[in-house]
Order: sequence, then structure tokens, then C-alpha cells
Amino acid sequence: MKPIYKSIILLLFVFFATDLSAQSGAEKAANRAFADFKFNRTIEILQNVVDKNPNNLIAKEKLADAYRIVNNTEGAEVMYGALAIASSPKPSNVFYYAQFLKSNGKYEEATKYFDIYNKLMPNDVRANENVTNASKMESLLSVNTAYSLSPININTSAWEFSPVYFKDGIVFVSNRGKDGAIKRIDNWTNSRFFDLFYAKKISDNVFDDAKKIKGIQPNRKYHDGSATFSADFNEIYFTRNNYIKSKTQKSADGVVKLEVFKATYNSVENKWVDITPFAFNNKEYNIAHPTLSKDGKTMYFILDMPGGEGETDVYVSYKEGSNWGAPINLGKQINTAGREMFPYIAEDGSLFFSSDGWMGLGGLDVFEARYENGKWGNTENLGAPINSSKDDFGYVMNSEGKLGYVSSNREGGSGEDDIYSFTRQVKQCIEGFVYDEKSKERIADAKIEIINMTDLTSNAKGEFKACPLKAGMKYQVTVSKKGYRNNIIEVSIPSSGNAKVEIPLKKKENIDLTVTVTEKDKGLMKGALITLTDKKTGRTFPCKTLEDGSCIFGLQPNSNYEVTVTAPNPKEGCSYGSEVRQVTTIGKAAPSNIYEQVTLVALCEGEIVEIPNIYYDLNKFNIRPDAAQQLDNFVVPIMNKYPNMIIELRSHTDCRATIAYNAKLSQNRATSAVAYLISRGLSASRMTAKGYGESELKNGCACEGTVKSKCTELEHQQNRRTEFKIIRLR
Repeated sequence: MKPIYKSIILLLFVFFATDLSAQSGAEKAANRAFADFKFNRTIEILQNVVDKNPNNLIAKEKLADAYRIVNNTEGAEVMYGALAIASSPKPSNVFYYAQFLKSNGKYEEATKYFDIYNKLMPNDVRANENVTNASKMESLLSVNTAYSLSPININTSAWEFSPVYFKDGIVFVSNRGKDGAIKRIDNWTNSRFFDLFYAKKISDNVFDDAKKIKGIQPNRKYHDGSATFSADFNEIYFTRNNYIKSKTQKSADGVVKLEVFKATYNSVENKWVDITPFAFNNKEYNIAHPTLSKDGKTMYFILDMPGGEGETDVYVSYKEGSNWGAPINLGKQINTAGREMFPYIAEDGSLFFSSDGWMGLGGLDVFEARYENGKWGNTENLGAPINSSKDDFGYVMNSEGKLGYVSSNREGGSGEDDIYSFTRQVKQCIEGFVYDEKSKERIADAKIEIINMTDLTSNAKGEFKACPLKAGMKYQVTVSKKGYRNNIIEVSIPSSGNAKVEIPLKKKENIDLTVTVTEKDKGLMKGALITLTDKKTGRTFPCKTLEDGSCIFGLQPNSNYEVTVTAPNPKEGCSYGSEVRQVTTIGKAAPSNIYEQVTLVALCEGEIVEIPNIYYDLNKFNIRPDAAQQLDNFVVPIMNKYPNMIIELRSHTDCRATIAYNAKLSQNRATSAVAYLISRGLSASRMTAKGYGESELKNGCACEGTVKSKCTELEHQQNRRTEFKIIRLR
């Protein structure tokens, strides 16, 4: 749709305040049209100016802004593109170019310009979100099979959007030319003003002819739209331009802002009466798009007043008796530096809203968030088909959450904005409680971890609920609490309904073994498989590490265990192999703790691995005892772990002495190292020796001929190294 509701046109109204003496008559006329909010007229004038003089960057920027205001994504892309590739472009023009590339489905190119903008404005999280999460685009574009989308029959060539359930049909916003709709044209949108219409439902996609609702729209000059109803349908809160008793209230910048109004239903007269403004309306900022909770005590809406997170934010107000409390910003878990719009609170407490600040497919995308543990979070893009590269908003659904409607101006519709019905596979949950295995008492504040979900905490009654999850899937649930041993269970989600679980925790009365897995040079490792084997009984206990890289096992006294650690191959041609540790509790009293740390090293074919601390006496190549220890502790275990591994053992010298001498010395050292490894039981067919002399210096410390090195002894030592190259891993 055009900007009045979807964008609310949060402009810095500079009115093109450039030097008028330097402007042509056409540009002055464009300024006047812009100041009067006649944006289509502005475009008509400036397009002609730019066509005649393509080098007029001032006119191009004015034209780009006008295209942006009327939501002409193709025109905006062209104009901002010309500005973005100019020398020393304004960061804002680069950002808008990236946005409109994305709105037009050019995702790869959009990421490129978001990256450029990110370098210009590193503190703008919107661009960073698009660059760092570009890999998510493919999954967002993949059709979410939980949704099926279809257009409904009331769509016309005009605008239809923001449907809400009302009795046996829907109420929606439109500027269609039927049923006595207002014929006066809004200069801003160059179209009719918006009214609220009602259509009785025949089936999910079919409705009777829409009729303008009665009583709520006595005005003939301004916009009405985006409504919400009380559960008994006797109250309505709706968006309207700040227009009371035939008088408009203008802001300091001359704009009639959007405000929220309330009306009550008169069943005798069959119309809405007693229109009153919301207590927190203010002529200086927009407040719009209200949505009521089922009990009518909570209302969410958007505001653009100072002090928010971005252009428009979602706020909440709580009803105290018959009065509404002051608006509260939902914070950064919901709001961004961009636009958050069209909130909708579902009966299950989920908040749906549209945003262009979170990572999305372009324009406004629909997101879902849930309130857990005292805060909003788990914000999720609904993906295709609900979202597209265009604007998608006005999401609502029925009480069961299985049917609903959404608005969009995507390609292939009947008009500007259209309403689509959808069917939805209800997302399911794991719900249950945590209790003490011995006393049977519920355990509060237990930590519940599920892979790819935000961690949860059980409430005062030991209860928890984890959503959303997919039917037919299995999830590993790890429950922990200080003073108790972890319990790890696997939960299958049924085809319908929620999975119910009761999870016991056992107090630490045994010996606890904590195994922590790290990846060399990278830190704690998630997803490693730790398998504990009781050597007496043969029983095995598997556990996958989470973000903290560890698992905790309860051990019996006077027992021996084997711990095996493996991990999925990081990529083709590479392997972590496995690590095995022996653990004993013999001689240990309960309760007590044992800690083991295992570091996995990713080895890849073609990779060169340096062997640490291999030293030789000056001008000698025999293996010293300290070098032998390193070969025993580092190379031999790796070769034994990978019985098919073939390596080239490489030796290097520093630059001192002649090239020929160093080549021979390094070859002898490499041959000596291979001979030692053969003496340790490794097959000679798995190793070749190669001396590189001073041909592969690591740090540029050359000193041949007339070159005099200024390197320190420590720097020269970095070049005297022994390493091996993996020719074949498996």
C-alpha cells in the first residue's frame, strides 16, 4: 500500500532546503509540491528534470526520496543506485539502495551494498544484520510448508489490507470506489481516503460484498483504518488521522498525524457511536495499529515518539480499572532501528508484527515473538510464503491458530495491497515439570536446554513450556540445576498436541565427571559426542555437548570408565578423529568431582601441521631426546589414530649457511625424523622425507649474498622447524 499507513512517512521534512537561487523553476515547483505532500506531482516534475540533466545529483536525490515515500520500489532503486555509485556517496543513499534492491528480489546485490553501508556506518545494526545473516536468506526463501496461502475474493484494483475477525466475517481497510466510499483524493497518496469495511464470510477465501461499517466514519476528509475489537465485539479501537469533531489537529511540522480512537457498538441503531480519542494520543507523533488481548486488558500499538529504538516501535499499555496505563516500549527484543508495524497479539500470547529492521526478504516482513521468563524473545521470521520481497503485514489468525489472513503488495495480486487467507500447521511444544527424583518435590529455576532454542528456566512450580517445535521431530532436552546431576532425555513431538514430560533430577550423591571439549585454537566445542563406557558392565552413556562444550556424568565409586570423544567431520577431506581417556573412581569418595578436558584437532588433506619444539644441535641432524619426546607424543598418536594416513615429513632451516648446505642439512634432519618414527613401529610406506632448506622462510629473514639480515635469534628460530603435510587422511 502507499505510505500513509504502512510507512507513516517518518521523514525529516527538509522540504529540499537547498539554495533556491541555484534552482530551476521546475525544481522550485517540485519543492512546493513536496511541501504540500503532493509526492506524485513531485515525481512527475523531477523525472523530467533528471531526464534532461542526468548529472543533477540534487534532483536525483529529491526524486529518489519521493519514489521512496510513495513506495515505488523500482523507481527508488534506479535513483538511489545512481547516487550510491557516485563518488563519496551519502551513507543514507547507499542504505536505501540496498533496501530497494532487496525489495525487488536482488538479494546478492543488496548484500553487497549493505556491506558497503556497514563499513560507512558500522554502528547501524540493520545493515550488520543483513550482512552477517545473509546465509539465512536461502532458508527464508524456502517455502515454509506449515503455511498455505491463497488470495480472497474481495480484493480489487484498489487497496485492501489489515483484516481482523469480526463476528461472522472480517473488517478490513480499503479505499475502493464502492458503497459510497469517499471520492476526495489525498494529495499524499494520490488516491481515495481509507475507510473500514465489513464482509461476511462464506468460506475461507469467499466473502459477500463488502459494506462500509456504519457510524465510525462521519469524516469525509481523512483516513480510517487498522482496527481491533473486544472479545464481545462491543468495543473497537481503530487508527485515524487526528480528526475530532470535524477539526484536524496538526503537528508542529504541519502534518495531521495518526492517532488511536475508541467507539462502542449501539445494537439498537446498529452502528458505532461515542468516538473518543485514546488517552495518550499526541498531535506531535503517530500512534497507530492497535491490537487487544483476548481479556481486553492489554493493548499493543506502534509509536514514533522520541526515545524509542527506531523509526516506529511497538509499545504496550495495560488497563488499570477503566483507564489505560502509560505506553511501555517493548525494547530491543522486538524493536530495531527500522520500522516495527502492525502488531497482533494472538490468543496463545504470541506477538506477530511486521518489520524492516530484522533480517527479512525485503520491505516489511512478518515476524513472531514469544514472551518467556519475563521478557520478549525468540523473534522468528515466518519466511515464504507468508513473506515476500515486497511488503507483508496485517497478520491475524483464528483462536485455534490454524487459519488466518495476511496483507501484501506482492507481485500477482489484484491491486496495490491485497488480502490473502492462509492455513497454518500449529506449532507444538514440549511442556512439563522438573522434580526431585527422591523427594518428588518440584524444582524451581532448573535450566532447560534444547538445541537451537533459547534456554528456559522452570518456574516456581517447576513447570516449563518450550515452543515452537515441529511435529514428528525428536529433540534432546538437557535439564540442569546446581546440586543435581544433569538429566538428558529425548522427546518426540506427536502429530498433534504437545509433548508432555516429567523430568526427574537426582541430587549429587555420587562422583561427578565433567568432560569439556575444545577445538584447537577455537575454544569450546558444541556438537561433540562424548560416550562414557562403564568397563565393568559395558553400558554406554552418550551425550552431545552444547554451547558450554561439556557434559556431566554420574560415576559409581570403585569403578573404571573409558571416555571417547568424537565430532562430525568439519568438512570434506577433514576429520577430528577421536580421543580416548581412561577414568577411575578407585580411591575416591562420594560426593566428589573429576574433570577431564579434551582438545580435538581438525586435520585436513593437504594441510601442513607444524610439530612443536623439535630442536637439533647446531649443524647436526640426529634426534635429540627432547625431539624424540615430541615425535612420540605428537606424531605417533596421530599416525596411529589414522592408520591410512600418508604424510610428507618436512624439515626447514634458517637462512644462515649456504643454500646448498641448508638443503642437505634439512634433508638429513627430515630423513632422521622419519627413521625415528619407523623405529616406533610406523610403516615406512606411509612417510616420505623432504628437506626444504631455507627455501620456505616464514618471516622474510633472508641473508644470502649481499642481503644482511637484521632478524633476532628468536626470529631465525621460527624458520628452523619440522612439520608434516597430510597427503592422505583416510
